[in-house]
Amino acid sequence: VQTFLRQIQDFKPSSLGPHHKETPSHQEDAGLLTRLTHSEVGSVFRQAGNRVRMKIRNRKEAGVSSDLNSADIEVGECPWSPSSHLTQSQEPGQYSVELLRGPSGFGLSLRGGSEYNMDIYVLALMEGGPAQQCGKIQVCDVLRK
Repeated sequence: VQTFLRQIQDFKPSSLGPHHKETPSHQEDAGLLTRLTHSEVGSVFRQAGNRVRMKIRNRKEAGVSSDLNSADIEVGECPWSPSSHLTQSQEPGQYSVELLRGPSGFGLSLRGGSEYNMDIYVLALMEGGPAQQCGKIQVCDVLRK
């Protein structure tokens, strides 16, 4: 978990260049995130301090079913808000997002983990929380790193 925490803190948007290819399959992704349990991923976020940088794959690009009750959730646009920063990657459907911890955390709930042989997905966005205010993270998006 400590290694993964360092990877989150040291994550550089430059690592998203065209030489860095992600695969959509949970089994094929060699990243540490896919080897962590749900509880371990939660611990990483709790120990992350005031800032977390994540690589996200859009739910449509990840092949996530639209039957996951997420279509009616709206997120507001707030480009360059103090609680978020977005760097567009060159990989279609993937991007890096940086969230600053709010009074109630980063404002998102996660599901999945290695114990379920699943990628880590965004389950919910807290109303008014940093993840929702950023306007780019959606329910069912996949955390890649």
